[in-house]
Amino acid sequence: MDERTLQIRVGVVVLTAVAITGILVLLFGEGQSVFRVWQGDDNALCIEFAEAPGVARDTPVRKSGVLIGRVADVTLNEKDGTVIVELTLFSKYTIYRDEVCRIGTNSLVTGDAVLEFVRATDDVLIERKFDVNNDQVIDETERAAAHEKWKGDYMKDGIVQGDPFTSMAKIADRIPQTLAGIETTAADISRLAQGLTDVVSGNENRLESILAQADEALVALTRTMQRVEAIAGDPEIQANLKRTLSELPELVDQGKQTFLDARNTLDEIERVTKKAEENLENLKGFTEPLSARGPEMVADAAATLVNIQNMTQELKLMSERVQSSRGTLGLLIKDPELYQRLNSTAANLERLTVRLGPILRDVHMLTDKLARDPGGQLLKRMLDPTPVGAGSKLPRGY
Repeated sequence: MDERTLQIRVGVVVLTAVAITGILVLLFGEGQSVFRVWQGDDNALCIEFAEAPGVARDTPVRKSGVLIGRVADVTLNEKDGTVIVELTLFSKYTIYRDEVCRIGTNSLVTGDAVLEFVRATDDVLIERKFDVNNDQVIDETERAAAHEKWKGDYMKDGIVQGDPFTSMAKIADRIPQTLAGIETTAADISRLAQGLTDVVSGNENRLESILAQADEALVALTRTMQRVEAIAGDPEIQANLKRTLSELPELVDQGKQTFLDARNTLDEIERVTKKAEENLENLKGFTEPLSARGPEMVADAAATLVNIQNMTQELKLMSERVQSSRGTLGLLIKDPELYQRLNSTAANLERLTVRLGPILRDVHMLTDKLARDPGGQLLKRMLDPTPVGAGSKLPRGY
């Protein structure tokens, strides 16, 4: 192999390496962003964070573990210290209103950050005004209404997930304080133990007496428990206890019904009492005029009694006269012949009344005809003494 052929081969290898490097840069480096911009089919979304640790240009944006975009720019707001992160999202993926962007740690080794879209908590949904009925609870209907496509280009409630190293650093800062507290607690326990030692060393006899009393109390308690166990272990007592416990719900129900009946009775008594008060008020209104006219009514009642007494005397006198046969009624009652005559006279009057009936009808007819006779001809014929059919038969004028 000559030198020229070797140079050509080395040149080909170098050119191939440069081409492969360029392709890798375009695929995984800045060229990927340039390629997406050139395509022009991505969506832009700005998210506001309180802080953005580890976030830089081309930081991956994921959803359910899938890469859906990258960070295009990171801007610090000098006024309030917030961070505005601009995202470039692939157009084939959709962000919903019930999702929130969270900054997390992509690798514990490198400390690279990652942005993730996760489901928002109820507090975030309430803050986003999805709590329609204002009961501070997101129900299924409200959650379904929140699952809509995000239509804006700005989201201001991004959250930051806690960094394990930062948390460990905060814990490390608190370790000296914790150790100091443990040391103080140990010193307090030491002082307490020393105090107990001093108390015990000076009261050995008293402690022995207390222990002896405690021993006797435990023995008495043991005996009591044995007696209780002997009583509770009796099968008859256990059966009675079970029967009582089984009847307890029924007794409770009866007690409830009794209280309910008592309550109804009290309500009825109260109603009757109110009715009695109303009747007493009405009776009071009736008796007040009577009390005002009391003397006058008593005088009227006395006069009425006197009149009744006089009437009674007169009736008594009349009855005596009737029974003594000195009056008309007495004679009528005592004299049968007079009674028979009166009875016969009444019968004659009844027969006379029957005979007068046709005569009265004839008189009625006669008076009716006279009333209807316009010229009085009927009355003239009745008063004319000439017999019927007598006199001239010729017409008048001859």
